[in-house]
Amino acid sequence: MSDATQAAAVKPAAPGNRNVLLIALVATNMLGMLGLGGYLVLSNRAGAQAPDETAAHAHEHEAPEEMGPLVEFESIVVNLRDSGTDHYLKLTAQVELASEDAAPLAEAHMTPFRDAVLMYLTSLTLSDVQGPDGARAVREHMIELATETMGEGTVRHIYFTEYLVQ
Repeated sequence: MSDATQAAAVKPAAPGNRNVLLIALVATNMLGMLGLGGYLVLSNRAGAQAPDETAAHAHEHEAPEEMGPLVEFESIVVNLRDSGTDHYLKLTAQVELASEDAAPLAEAHMTPFRDAVLMYLTSLTLSDVQGPDGARAVREHMIELATETMGEGTVRHIYFTEYLVQ
């Protein structure tokens, strides 16, 4: 083999050919990654739908839980505990009782319950009551106060009909 042929065999590819090869490799790699990602997303979605469909069919045959009797929790307005500024919370609610038998007990203990709620709410700051998390925390604590003042198993849920923070 001559020196010229040997030099041509060892000679690296032209710079333009390297760029085309590099682009082809990157494109192939990207297509492979997209295919893998698509497969994972679709297989995950298919796996997640099966239990949901089963649960949806199970709930179609069940009647919704019957609500207990509702007792009015009249509007209450409190000044929130913040230094230097005036902020208020106005709250109106419906108290869902566990049963009809709990109605006389709830009516008899509504004044102590309102007093406990008033004391609790006046201890809160603006940041304690703002947003959905604040409202949920207030509701949960009100249910605890209802249990303390009216007895275990009396109150099932509290529904806010007005929740205004100013």
